Amino acid sequence: MKIRLFGLELHAGTGLTLTDLFLYMKSNSGAAVNFHGYDRMIYIDDLGEYYGGLLVTIKDQKKFLEVTQSSSSLQFVPRDVTAGSHLADFNFFLIHKNTGRGIYQFYHNSCSVNPFGHLCKKFYDDMKTGKIDQQFNALDKKAQTEKNKASIRKQFAGTLTWSQIVRPENFDALVASLSSINLFSVNISSLQENEPVFRPLALLSKKVFREFKFSGSLSNQSIASHIKNIVRSFTPESARVEGIDADGLEQIIKLTNNPDSFGEFEYDDVTEKMTFTSNEFASSWFMKEILRIANSKPAMFSSETAD
Repeated sequence: MKIRLFGLELHAGTGLTLTDLFLYMKSNSGAAVNFHGYDRMIYIDDLGEYYGGLLVTIKDQKKFLEVTQSSSSLQFVPRDVTAGSHLADFNFFLIHKNTGRGIYQFYHNSCSVNPFGHLCKKFYDDMKTGKIDQQFNALDKKAQTEKNKASIRKQFAGTLTWSQIVRPENFDALVASLSSINLFSVNISSLQENEPVFRPLALLSKKVFREFKFSGSLSNQSIASHIKNIVRSFTPESARVEGIDADGLEQIIKLTNNPDSFGEFEYDDVTEKMTFTSNEFASSWFMKEILRIANSKPAMFSSETAD
């Protein structure tokens, strides 16, 4: 089984930063959060330019099947998980403090990028609610009105958003896998603008931005096909698709010329080196390896101008 490192980008809403989020998550390190049917625990550490993290998903099964192969058949033998222990999946991640770009580690059946984004959003929204309540409760009793609470909410508009960074060939496949597509935006440097009112500006502009919104009544297959044709015809500098995935979760897919996999490892090779406590994850071999890969690509992760 392969472990792969994917590109990830996070953006905070108004009034709160990614630093606020990761400090909040760090304050909740090790606390079990029931999310999508599993208890999940996040651990955060400060790694200089980056925040490093470990997501642990606890599986509740008490038995697993061991398979042995004879000359004529497979033999299945149920085994008990050691008393007091649990099966668990792990996902390391690394997010640059300033750009919000980083690396997320994934293997089959572990927590994928999109559910991880929703889990981070849950932490963000919980933190935002706490901040709003804190400011509201600090007001004099007479000032604790719905109008003033709405004003405080406005200071913290928006929420956490995220996107997986992918190559053009994988962009097509991910877009086609969405159960519905809500929006497609694209940056193109050589688009011929047909509307006469736009022509003077189009001649002066080096880039043209287009955004398309879709209703649920349209054929998703047709939309995905047209998006694919645009990407192949114009080779855009960047593109973005918003939609709903097969699990009913919101998903954002961002096209880039950078590779979507920044490393590939054998599962057995990595787990062989996974003897450490949760408090030591930041100094583990695998976290150091992910940090080394990120530091080797500053234009991708630490540059403010990277697309």
